[in-house]
Amino acid sequence: MLAQSIIVFRETLEAVLVLGIIYVYLKKLDKVIYTKYLLLGGVIAVIVSLMLGIGTYYTKMFVGLEKELMEAIAAFIAVPVLTYVVYWMLGRGSRIREEIRQKVIEVSDRVKYSSRTYAPVIAFAGLGFLVVFREGLETVLFMLPFIIGSPLDTILGIFVGLTLASAIGYGVARGAVRLNLRRFFLVTSILLVLIAGGLLGYGVHELMEYYEDQGIDFGLLGEPLYDLGIASTNPLSHKGVIGSIFAVLFGYTTKMEILRALIQIPYSVIGVLTIYVVHKKRLGST
Repeated sequence: MLAQSIIVFRETLEAVLVLGIIYVYLKKLDKVIYTKYLLLGGVIAVIVSLMLGIGTYYTKMFVGLEKELMEAIAAFIAVPVLTYVVYWMLGRGSRIREEIRQKVIEVSDRVKYSSRTYAPVIAFAGLGFLVVFREGLETVLFMLPFIIGSPLDTILGIFVGLTLASAIGYGVARGAVRLNLRRFFLVTSILLVLIAGGLLGYGVHELMEYYEDQGIDFGLLGEPLYDLGIASTNPLSHKGVIGSIFAVLFGYTTKMEILRALIQIPYSVIGVLTIYVVHKKRLGST
């Protein structure tokens, strides 16, 4: 459940931090009274996200696809979304505070000049909903390949990630926890790219297994690039106690097909190097 916990932790903390920034600007504008509407929108977004996740999970049972194919499709959906989110934060992370400030002022002005008594409810509940639902929708897509393979681990991972992120977010808001956001987003971005690389490789592996069952031969591409010969009962196996941690974080497996290696390894290496280069460039420009 490590990958699930990391992803949910990152997404939840992003939402909590954005809500915290909005609260700070509401306080500066002497509009703290609208905070309850902001939180209401956030709660509604959480409920809708959960319903969407449950609906997505149960819907897949009626698709009629083989488990391997379903896991591969889910992975191929999650990976580009996960990649987009990471690089979106790299591109806009430094400007997000200013964008939030402008949005809060815009919504406040709209409420101020509106004659409708329910305008604050709609405006700030809508803002809270959008902030949380964006993260919730991304999380649903990310969790899809995991929940198909191991529902219980995924549910536990979601709970751990939510709890940890909520606790740290509350601590940051209260001033009890000091969080280096630049370093936090660097480390979690690298972890997310590595997790996405592992997911991509796993998706390729499952797709190959599915088509091999259909009688399709991948030839040289289906041959193992390496085989460590480690039994599945060994702790160092990718299904073992120790190996599973590396499997989640780095896409480690005791046996990797050439096609999987050609896709997974370049994705992970290029992804990590890109994040590192962009991070260094930003440090040099500040």
